[in-house]
Amino acid sequence: MSPYLHFLLVSLLLPFTLPAEVSHITSEEFIKAINDKKSTWTARSNFQKNITDDLLSGIIQTKETFYTDDENGVLNYQTQYFPNISENFDARQEWPECEKIISFIRNQGLCSTSWAAAPASVMSDRICIATEGRLQRHVSTEDIITCCSSCKTFSSGCGDGVHHEVWEFWIEEGIVSGGMYNSKEGCKPDSHSTFVDHQVPTCDKKCSNHKYEFTYQDDLLLGAITYKVPSNQKQIQIEIMNHGPVSAVMNVYEDFFNYAEGVYQHIDGEYKGTHVVKLMGWGVEKEQKYWLAANTWGRYWGKLHGTFKILRGQGHCKIESEVRAGRMSAQLTLREYINYSQSVPSSDIGHGGQSLVTYGPPLCVLFWVMN
Repeated sequence: MSPYLHFLLVSLLLPFTLPAEVSHITSEEFIKAINDKKSTWTARSNFQKNITDDLLSGIIQTKETFYTDDENGVLNYQTQYFPNISENFDARQEWPECEKIISFIRNQGLCSTSWAAAPASVMSDRICIATEGRLQRHVSTEDIITCCSSCKTFSSGCGDGVHHEVWEFWIEEGIVSGGMYNSKEGCKPDSHSTFVDHQVPTCDKKCSNHKYEFTYQDDLLLGAITYKVPSNQKQIQIEIMNHGPVSAVMNVYEDFFNYAEGVYQHIDGEYKGTHVVKLMGWGVEKEQKYWLAANTWGRYWGKLHGTFKILRGQGHCKIESEVRAGRMSAQLTLREYINYSQSVPSSDIGHGGQSLVTYGPPLCVLFWVMN
């Protein structure tokens, strides 16, 4: 590890250097025990050796977060309308104009906020897909965790949240743009407080990026509808094929932290909590059907650049039990209207929000999950 990366990692861990027992999860013995089982996947060390259980537990939810009210907003596709579903599907390849947005791996830092980061990633993908690549923005995780009061199950600190409430927040309040920690992108990029200090600031409906050219209100983008996708493999596949990636809740066991590559299935270790991820495709590897998913622990987790494969069609780790999605509003915000009106002839304006403009510089992202 370079001195620079080592400094970054140490600086991120400084606030949590209270005496604590080093986690056995990252031990060579545990990783070897996983690989000795010769399952459908291999393990490796994704975290520093002296990381504690407190730190590892801090990046997942410790409470059950599955929302089981199947009568609330479930969108069913009629079986007779199922198209031919291919053996392999990857949203990054299906919508190449949005490949950079869909491929982007978020890093939640030391905050247990996958419940916000994964849906925000899915919203970003779907905004891009719905506008055929003309509107490429990263929806702000920071805006969700600071301003969505109904999403949070904690009164202070930086902890568990309610997955489905994030989607409701998108259609009721709207969410602004934002980048990762230290990116200085968008209206509300991830803050030092949430990413490093494990503390959530009070809600401030202003852009924290003072160099951003638009106001908070001008930057808001609303969702139009949100719904739960039935816990059915084909239903989930058709939703992804039609509209893009979805967010899903899964159970996390100790072995998952050490995922390297292959088709993950739980084979060793205790239950640790729940985690929200993005499902963006599927496939078959060595006769094992899998979902292609994106994690929120940075690009250096695992060997697949922050993505992973998990058993498909078996409800493994409850990955198919709580799947959510939504669609964006066609109404233009003031910011988008200004950008769009400056980029096309005035005679072309007035398509009910169907034509938008592309903008957004490359991101500079700080990752804390590394070798």
